[in-house]
Amino acid sequence: MLVVERALKTLSLKDYERRTPELVAQLLSIAEFDGCFALTDHGIAEEDIKAIFVMSEKFFSLLSQVKEKYPFERTKVLPSYKIAQLKNAGWESNSQLRPSTGTYDMKESLPLQYAAATSDGKWPTDQDCPGFEEITKRFMAKCRAVSCVVMRLFAIGLGLNHEEWFVEVHDIENRGNMSTLRYIHYHDMHGKQHLQVTGVQGMFVNTSMIR
Repeated sequence: MLVVERALKTLSLKDYERRTPELVAQLLSIAEFDGCFALTDHGIAEEDIKAIFVMSEKFFSLLSQVKEKYPFERTKVLPSYKIAQLKNAGWESNSQLRPSTGTYDMKESLPLQYAAATSDGKWPTDQDCPGFEEITKRFMAKCRAVSCVVMRLFAIGLGLNHEEWFVEVHDIENRGNMSTLRYIHYHDMHGKQHLQVTGVQGMFVNTSMIR
C-alpha cells in the first residue's frame, strides 16, 4: 500500500466575521481536496483544553467499580424508524468491536451527549469525580460555539437557503440529536501482542483533540 505524507491543512478562525468569503473558499477547497483539517484561532483557551484533559485523566483513573455506575447505553435505530430520544452515552471498556479487524478496540470511553435528557445518569458525580460535570459542560458549550461558526461557513459555501441551516438541524436541545463529546483512554499496549492492521479504516464526522 502506497503511503503519501501530507501536511495537515489548517483553518484560522481569526476575525471570521470579517473574513467570511475568504474562509468559505478555504473551507470548501479543504473539504473537496483534503478532507481533514485543524482549526486555529478558535477562541478556546489553552487552559480550558488542559482542564478537560485533567478531567479525562481523573475519571479514567477511577476504579472500574466506580465507572460501572455510569454504564454505556445506546439506542439502536433502523433508518425507517423515528425515535424521540436517541441515547449514546455512558462508560464502556474494551467493548467496541471493530468490523474491519474482528477485534475489540483496546480502549475505554465515556461519550456524553449535548441533549440534557439523553445523558441523565451518565455524568460522574462530584463525589466520584469533583468538578467533572461543570467543567465538561462549560467546555462543551465552547466547542458548540466553534462548531456553529464552521457550520455557518459550510451553509454559505453550499448556497443553502440561510446560513443557520446546519445549526438548526443540529439542535442540541432536541432529544434526537446525537451531538456528543467523547472522552477516550487508550490502554497501554507496550509489550503486548496486538493485531496490526493496514488499509483504510472508517471514521465518523467528528472533531478530535489530540495531545
